[in-house]
Amino acid sequence: MAEAEKQIQPDTSAPTNRIAAATSWLKSVGRREHMNVIRNPRKPNMRRSYMNQLINDTVIKLAESMQLPERVFNIDELPWVPFDEGEVNCYFKPLRFDLSTGTWTYLFKIKSNKVLARHRHTGGSVIGYNIQGQWRYEGRNWIAKPGTFIFEPPGDIHTLITEDEEVVTLFILGGSLQYFDNNNSIIGQDDIYTVLKKYRDYCNKTGIEVCEDLIY
Repeated sequence: MAEAEKQIQPDTSAPTNRIAAATSWLKSVGRREHMNVIRNPRKPNMRRSYMNQLINDTVIKLAESMQLPERVFNIDELPWVPFDEGEVNCYFKPLRFDLSTGTWTYLFKIKSNKVLARHRHTGGSVIGYNIQGQWRYEGRNWIAKPGTFIFEPPGDIHTLITEDEEVVTLFILGGSLQYFDNNNSIIGQDDIYTVLKKYRDYCNKTGIEVCEDLIY
């Protein structure tokens, strides 16, 4: 080790190279310290010392005192809430209502062989992950199968169509949903507050306790 360190000592005989040599030497020392931590995972004091150089203890304590608490839910204990009125074709399980951003997360279940109202997402994008069944958008050349990831930009207008199996998809939505009739007139709208109200109303009607921890 001494021989290796001797070989990487900066050459100070040439003044113009002192800064570059010193920089190279410091980098080599940093690399050795980093490798020592990796090679010695069973030495917690070494790992802790290295981490303390990166994150000050006061910063860690500040984060722990201000960060949101963890949220852990068993989705089997959450109800399937009717999403539409009249003939119900869609249900949702709420997973999160983020009132600070207007974003809500839910599992969305749609009956087989259904055509949903044409709608537009405005004010936020949509992220989806299909879990069960197959669905598509009218006029698009792709089909969402189990394992398909979907990103929809704000302003996208589409008509969702399911196939021969009931669909379950995880969605993260922001902004609002606007529904259109055949004359392109807006006939309805949903956002985080209307969806939250649907959940609360359904719980009150059926005697289910509202899970306030879903709001975070």
